[in-house]
Amino acid sequence: MPGMMQLWDDTSLSFNKIKKILTAASNGELVGTEKTDGFKIYLGYSGGVPKAARSKGDMSKGGMNWQALADREFKGGDEVRKAYLDSFRAYSKALNSLEERDLAAIFGENHDIYYNAEIQGPAAGTMINYDANVLSLHSTGHKRYNPETKKMEDVENPQGALVLDNAIDRFEEILQDEPFAVRRTALLKLNQLSDGHDLSIALSRMNKAGFSGTMTIDEFLEGKLKEYLDGEASYLHGDIRQRVIDRILKRKDENGKTIGIPSITKGMPPEVKKKISALVKHAEELKKDFIFPIEDAIHDFSVELLRAVESSYILDNTAETERLKQEVEVAIRELQKYEGEGSDIAHDVLGNQLKKLKRHDNVSTAVEGFVFQVGDQVYKFTGNFTPMHHLLALFSFGKKGLPPIKKQQMNEGDTFFNAPSNSEMPPEINEPSNPEDKKFLVLIPGGFKPPHKGHYNLVKSYLNHPSVEKVAIIIGDMARDDSTGEISIGYDESIRTWKEYGVTEGNDVTFVRAKPRQLKVSKKNPQGGEYENPMLDVYELVQEIEPSELKQGNLAIAMGASDKGNDYKRAQSFARSHQPGEKYYREGITVTEPPVKVSAQDYSYPQESRYAGQPISATMMRDAIAQNDIQEFAYHLPDEVVRRKSEKDIQNLMDDLAGRNHYEEHEHTRYDDDVPATPPADAGALYKIAEGIDLFDLIEQAMDGSDIDILVNEMSAMAGGAVEIGGVSKKKKKNPTIFREEEESEEEDRSGWNAFMKEYERLSNQNAFNKPSERYWEMGTNEETGNLCLVVTDIGEWDGFMEIGTIRTVPAKECEGKGYASKILATLVDMADEYNVTLSVDPVPFGSKRLDTESLEKWYRRLGFNPDDDYGGVWLRRPNNELKEDRPGWSPKYSSGKNSGEKNDEYNERDENGKQIGAKYGIPREHVDIGEVLNYLLETGVSE
Repeated sequence: MPGMMQLWDDTSLSFNKIKKILTAASNGELVGTEKTDGFKIYLGYSGGVPKAARSKGDMSKGGMNWQALADREFKGGDEVRKAYLDSFRAYSKALNSLEERDLAAIFGENHDIYYNAEIQGPAAGTMINYDANVLSLHSTGHKRYNPETKKMEDVENPQGALVLDNAIDRFEEILQDEPFAVRRTALLKLNQLSDGHDLSIALSRMNKAGFSGTMTIDEFLEGKLKEYLDGEASYLHGDIRQRVIDRILKRKDENGKTIGIPSITKGMPPEVKKKISALVKHAEELKKDFIFPIEDAIHDFSVELLRAVESSYILDNTAETERLKQEVEVAIRELQKYEGEGSDIAHDVLGNQLKKLKRHDNVSTAVEGFVFQVGDQVYKFTGNFTPMHHLLALFSFGKKGLPPIKKQQMNEGDTFFNAPSNSEMPPEINEPSNPEDKKFLVLIPGGFKPPHKGHYNLVKSYLNHPSVEKVAIIIGDMARDDSTGEISIGYDESIRTWKEYGVTEGNDVTFVRAKPRQLKVSKKNPQGGEYENPMLDVYELVQEIEPSELKQGNLAIAMGASDKGNDYKRAQSFARSHQPGEKYYREGITVTEPPVKVSAQDYSYPQESRYAGQPISATMMRDAIAQNDIQEFAYHLPDEVVRRKSEKDIQNLMDDLAGRNHYEEHEHTRYDDDVPATPPADAGALYKIAEGIDLFDLIEQAMDGSDIDILVNEMSAMAGGAVEIGGVSKKKKKNPTIFREEEESEEEDRSGWNAFMKEYERLSNQNAFNKPSERYWEMGTNEETGNLCLVVTDIGEWDGFMEIGTIRTVPAKECEGKGYASKILATLVDMADEYNVTLSVDPVPFGSKRLDTESLEKWYRRLGFNPDDDYGGVWLRRPNNELKEDRPGWSPKYSSGKNSGEKNDEYNERDENGKQIGAKYGIPREHVDIGEVLNYLLETGVSE
């Protein structure tokens, strides 16, 4: 039985069958369950022990017991790990109450059935926030692993399901002391559309598209494709056009095999072969267009079915629906105005999803969907959850060719903060019990090289709050250059700019400078050096200050935060870590959340700017200063500063920052060898102790779920974390924040990257039918079939690393298992060592001879890839230059003149038959017709 499907995905369904289903739904006669948005897990029982599985590999090994599950890595952090373990403990306790005959009935005589389940709760939602901690056992989608075929198979066990249903009621009492309940997925009652109006509209729309009567969706698509090919491919004989249609619809030939392009184009001229190959590729998009009228009619009908339906797992459905509606509104607005990398992808996805969603306030339920079964097939209605999910996922996580837009908005160049205007929602206030006595010191760290209008509005929003006594602006000491290196903006220039904005040191503002720290000397960093770790200063501050200096407990320390993304969670995490019972708690010192959650507000360059539509950035501001461009420079200044200053004043400020005029340096105490680590404990000591707060690295790692204590200790060693000496400078995979300056602290040397890519492109070939990053390597021919074997790779920059997104052998059945992929991976690894490039991979198995996850991870480990805890568990391999000579069998393979464009003579070697040998592993490069290769790529699935 195929997996859960939308009605329009089942091409065997006729119009009459769909009409029958929709009519039953309209009358409220369909019986089904709520589709939920939690963590998927398979649950079984074998060897007398409850088992869990998260993948086929887990099932093939007999599943995981509690300890094995606990030992797994959970990228979502401790909360996600706890949700898995708590729910599995409840499941285990429930099974322990059953007799052996019941267990045999539920899990099969061989105890090899795994039930499709889902973990739901506050820590287990992806888009929807659930209130109840429930481990839901679904009624369909159960699996077993077949060791002979090495595949997972669908399982139906109606007798076992009855036994399980009878036992479910007993679980409630048994698990009353557990944080998770174990239940069957909640039944869902759909809206009864009694007047039949929405049903009539849906059926009429499908009829209008040409879909009616006994016609199936497959036949509907065939008719549309035939009409298209009669016009666009009239040069083909009718029989050939039909075979092309059969290929597009993935029909089988008389032998039960998929129809291949070579069997259609055999004996045709090369140019016709290419046309047919391109036509088949383009047809996937045509099918989407042809089916859309049917899809959209059913979709709109399902929206009405689910309108205002309430989830069994949410306490306040109205509030959760409103939250989702607001998030979708933000995502739509940001996607509409986005003009950065991959903007065409963003706008295409937005347009396609809005065809269904129509508008943000069409989000009308917090239910993901409704699941029901007709015969052997399971279907779903998801209403507007599907387009909502696509938009929120694209906005938050991006996709290939499009970085996460939401995360981009969180760095210094993208998100700025300002107190809400009268027309906006009022800020959330967290006032002390006695506002007249208790006040706040708010810490606002950043680079500020120089500060711009976004920084200014952030500071002013806190200065204007009645409970904030003082704002400490913590400024990094490291200077930032413009893109050409002509000017340098440092601490003193930042202070002078703040002064020009009217923000000066006094009773309510203090400026502090980040404390320099020493890098440990190591093999990768033999020179040592200095760095700043402002988050470490924050924790040291709380540990060093005397409670008496905090106005007898009436001055609370808080970290400034906004209402966007994870900013406020960071402030909460900092506050929590200093509460009673926590590691950093000190009696008499109050660390709390900030008194106001500042409203986030984005600033972009106006249409007149050369950067029109892009977020304002200190990087561009420095370039404007270096280029003496007063117009661009003025776009970065606070509006009130521009209004009150003359053009000459603005020019003078720009000249001063560029060093074109002399300006006396701002005097400020900094930590040196002659200055004690803790200033004297006087009334102003608190603000001076806080020097060095600059949330560039540690806070972001902590907010990704890492333990703050471990991170603080690790950061003191700087082992492969925020600073890398040699290779490509890179931060861990994390959420950007306004407290960082767009990676500006590191000037990236891309010469190694460029040389790596140049060599990569020289050794491989472009797959013309796929995205530009995908290339293929010719590995020779299969001796038995004569078919060409290829290794396909997809390599590109991701989050500061060179990511190997794809490495696979095609055709899989004929060419896998011959070591071809290993040869290419080894080639890429040695190239990375030679050019000082850090590689990353995501060890997710795929292919016809799939390795399980463990085997694939071992394969990568052999060549030096390992999950890096400093980077959220991302699998990395850093350059290994200093150890290359010690590796067995190593020999220099690349010319020392690689950057001069010279080629090593080794690449011109030929084997005994005179064929060229490519790359250092002697990969044969067959001389074949490029048109044949491209056509072959299509047939073997490389382009699909």
